[in-house]
Amino acid sequence: MKLLISPPYNLTPSLGTPTRQAVKAQKTLQLGELVEATGADTLSIEALAGVLLAAVEQADGKPEAVARWTERGTAFFQAGAKKGGRKGT
Repeated sequence: MKLLISPPYNLTPSLGTPTRQAVKAQKTLQLGELVEATGADTLSIEALAGVLLAAVEQADGKPEAVARWTERGTAFFQAGAKKGGRKGT
């Protein structure tokens, strides 16, 4: 699966500035693609929400955790975000 996310979001339609609704729709689509590409779609919605909430809580007090997550995310995107990205977890 090719992940279409390229931070920052590439939203340059041919007809001018995107609307707030278009930006939100594109972001929602890209987040869904990210969930699938990482294999997180195999988790229940409750488990996925719990993981994300825990990450947000940790991010507030542990910048070193965010740095590690960023390194891992960068490596994930550089590897092409291939399906089965959870290997080695």
